[in-house]
Amino acid sequence: MEQLNDDLPLVSILIPTYNRLKYLKRALDSALSQMYPNLEIIICDNSEGAETKDYIEGLMKTTSNVFYNKNKENIKYIGNMRRCLELANSEYVNFLMDDDLFAPQKIETMMAYCLKDSDIHLVTSPRYVINDDDQAIAPYLMGLQLEKDWIGEGQELLKLSIQTIDNFIGEPTTVLFKKSALKFSFGQYYHHEFIVYSDLVTWYSLLESGKCVYLKEALSYFRRHQSQTTAESEKDWGGELRGFDEAAKLADVASLHHIFKTRVEYTQFITNLLEIYSVAFKRLITEKGEGLQIPSTYPRLMYDLLSRI
Repeated sequence: MEQLNDDLPLVSILIPTYNRLKYLKRALDSALSQMYPNLEIIICDNSEGAETKDYIEGLMKTTSNVFYNKNKENIKYIGNMRRCLELANSEYVNFLMDDDLFAPQKIETMMAYCLKDSDIHLVTSPRYVINDDDQAIAPYLMGLQLEKDWIGEGQELLKLSIQTIDNFIGEPTTVLFKKSALKFSFGQYYHHEFIVYSDLVTWYSLLESGKCVYLKEALSYFRRHQSQTTAESEKDWGGELRGFDEAAKLADVASLHHIFKTRVEYTQFITNLLEIYSVAFKRLITEKGEGLQIPSTYPRLMYDLLSRI
């Protein structure tokens, strides 16, 4: 595919969608309003019915850089994210979830850093939180709040995030990244597959090498609303504790691949992880009492975590 602008590299905006045309229209408007001139916008559609297809095909008659893929069947959240990446024709990509928004300067601001240094694998920023009506809601801003843009080694950001099991790096909409730097498929990290932490482990894959940038300026909008269920029905919480089994997988990766250089660092990581989930356990005990059903695999997971210290 020829680039739309020979002076700047092509960037792919990847929009996975599922039965949310109301929000998709707004997301697309924010993509089409980008100040960066050389873009392709790829929509991968898991929707039922033809409503989304009819709208996008109408838009494509007047817009040359929008491309549409209708999946033959619902390939679920992870499958659709991977399909988006397969269709991307560019080196630099940025997901745009169908209910989120970009600030007009997002791609231009982030690409300015990538164009200066090809070793940058990932650029991210804080993000605003909005409601169904695009109005700001608490906590208003998510992510690190910095006084100036930060540039550093990817492993620094990886270690800081994994120590706290905290995705301050951002949801898929937030991050622009270099596709060739991905070591694994979206949602895969070494020999484990993730759903709850699928975006986070994808960032870890990118951050294991190269540099990253964390901007001080918020450049995207993360929407919270009642129909926010793109992947919820596909995410097996393992009973009542969101992602506990996947946190154990992260511990396994950290141990086998020596993400932490010392035993003290690894022990602190395990301690932080157990503290996070002990709070959840206590809450569930209070809420459910004798009715609490702990999955049979959890005692073993807990033992495995402690035995690695």
